[in-house]
Amino acid sequence: AENASCWQSLGNCQLALEQKHEAEISWRKALSIEPNLLAANLNLGNCYFERKDFTHAENYYKKVIGLMPAHLDALNNLGLLIAERDGWQAALVLFEQAVKHAPEHLVSLCHYANALFQVGQVNASRQAYANVLAIDSHNAEALVGLGNIHLAGNEYPQAQNYFETALTHHPQPAHGLNNLRRL
Repeated sequence: AENASCWQSLGNCQLALEQKHEAEISWRKALSIEPNLLAANLNLGNCYFERKDFTHAENYYKKVIGLMPAHLDALNNLGLLIAERDGWQAALVLFEQAVKHAPEHLVSLCHYANALFQVGQVNASRQAYANVLAIDSHNAEALVGLGNIHLAGNEYPQAQNYFETALTHHPQPAHGLNNLRRL
């Protein structure tokens, strides 16, 4: 098991050095020693997801969730995969699971809020984003999410306020701020 952890750590170092192919080989070696190693399964799932090989990515994420049903990274990543492949309605269930396991986990709450918005549950989405802001009043994804809700509702002054607040607290580009480029 110690060698499996060492292969896993080597893969992490290789990924940090942008040696993706070598990292994948190291994680496979780790799994050949210890097939239930959560981190190696999650990392290989991420590799496949990045390549849009959803079948293999899903298998790795489901293995992690099978071993640890409350694994938030695997639940959220699988949710994002399902959203991209099958749509937001199908993904909503996974984000709900993540929020049930960790009601104050900001990433899970933001994914959940976004999924609710995408399926047309605007009031529930607004409440979920409000829950994020109650924990972190400057959370960029929640601010942008609420801005998008107001933008979709043609409530331009409110939308502008949320987008400007996000930019004030997060002047550098962030994942959740990508929507601002379309304005």
